[in-house]
Amino acid sequence: MPHLILVLILLVGGFFLGSTLSNRYHHWEQAKIVKIVAGVAGDRLEKMAPKVRYIVEEPYTYYQ
Repeated sequence: MPHLILVLILLVGGFFLGSTLSNRYHHWEQAKIVKIVAGVAGDRLEKMAPKVRYIVEEPYTYYQ
C-alpha cells in the first residue's frame, strides 16, 4: 500500500510538472514567433485591396 501511494504521488506530480513545463515552452515559442512576425511585418508595405465597382446600366422604358 505505501508503494502504491508513492507511485500515485509521483505520477500526479510528474503530470503537473510536465504540463507546466510544456505550457511555458508553448508560450515561449509563441512569443518568439510573434516577435519574428512583427519584425517582418514592419518592413513590408501593405496596400489596400483594390475596390472594384461595376456600373450597371438599367434599361429605360417610356410609357406614353
